[in-house]
Amino acid sequence: MTPQEVRNSIAVQVNPKFYDWLVARSREPTFSSTTDQTQVALEAQSAVELALRFFVFRSVPYQPGLDVHEYLDRGLMELATSEAFDMAAEENTFKKTFQFLDEALQDRAFKRWNGQVFAGKFLMSLFEVMAIGVSKNLNLLNALTPQRRNNFIQEKARDLWGNAAFTANSGAGIRGTTRLSKLLPIAEDLLKPAAI
Repeated sequence: MTPQEVRNSIAVQVNPKFYDWLVARSREPTFSSTTDQTQVALEAQSAVELALRFFVFRSVPYQPGLDVHEYLDRGLMELATSEAFDMAAEENTFKKTFQFLDEALQDRAFKRWNGQVFAGKFLMSLFEVMAIGVSKNLNLLNALTPQRRNNFIQEKARDLWGNAAFTANSGAGIRGTTRLSKLLPIAEDLLKPAAI
């Protein structure tokens, strides 16, 4: 079993309603479009893990030193057992986040900018920064016209590749724990539009 399949089994036992809700989020059309998962990844429950990562990254502070899977294990338990976790509000945030990303970038949302186009495979570092950054700035992004919002998100996705903090912590050989501790705290600022 993959780590996510183990987490799924735990979630079913701890809170079946939360598990069903999480799986439903992983099947949202705009989420599927932007994450562009292969059939192999889908069979390994990667889409469910990505959806879980989104909610954990937003709601459970990362403790430096924790292995990524330990962090997701703890995050799952915290969200599945928390009375304070507002599934309806988080669902709205999730849908709006991936709607905006899909409108702006479609299946290129989490792919490398090579100077001319977004290409290649899905990159976790981009998912962590772009999805969390957009989700933390929904009010400001919602205030923009659709065209301005799309242009802004596209520009920020390109600009990341010239950002020293992002490039230093997103390449091959960077540990997931290092990446999380360095990139999650700056995601909101990196995707923040100027106030209107």
